[in-house]
Amino acid sequence: MNDDQVLCTGDNYYAVFPALYAIRGTQYRDLATWIDSLNLILSFDVNVLLPGHTRPLLSKELIQNQVGQFKEAIEYILFNTLDCINKGLTLDETVQTVSLPENLKNSPYLQEYYGTVEWAVKSVYTGYVGWFDGDPVHLLPVSDQEYNNVLLDLIGEEKLLEKIKDCMSHSQYQIALQLLELIDNKELKKECLLQHAKQVKSANARHHLIACSKNINRD
Repeated sequence: MNDDQVLCTGDNYYAVFPALYAIRGTQYRDLATWIDSLNLILSFDVNVLLPGHTRPLLSKELIQNQVGQFKEAIEYILFNTLDCINKGLTLDETVQTVSLPENLKNSPYLQEYYGTVEWAVKSVYTGYVGWFDGDPVHLLPVSDQEYNNVLLDLIGEEKLLEKIKDCMSHSQYQIALQLLELIDNKELKKECLLQHAKQVKSANARHHLIACSKNINRD
């Protein structure tokens, strides 16, 4: 709205780390196009920015600072993930490598209450090179069920349950959940999901963990 120097941005900007990938399952969100949109937003001479979510920005300085940081964070994820791909790093190695620099990580307007850096990195990686990360071990894998059965034979269910309960007693719920993939124990899985939900920042992640715990009772 030119006369009032007000810009409405919809979901192109909001004051948390963005959902560069939606865990409900969506097509690749083109980060390069998103960055172009943010550059366009920053080019307008406005005093007020109205995002689709979170509070309005009520000065030119705030708009340039906060939207600028938002754009910088997306650029950082995109360019550093592509750099890892060009170096031949696997998806897991890339996730472990790419994290925001301290000035962005500590920004109150880029906290991972919605999207997460890890999901964004995975989205860029698979968006550019697909599901295959170049590791020949992952090219023609056996099914998860077959692999899990072999691991269970090696470990033994009793020892595995002991380890899962030990992890849970130390609040290591993510590793406990991954170990629970080897056996069918609905009660322990439900408890892990609910307890892990209390540990995560992202509202999307928390809600998904809670919803999945509720679905266990319906199976």
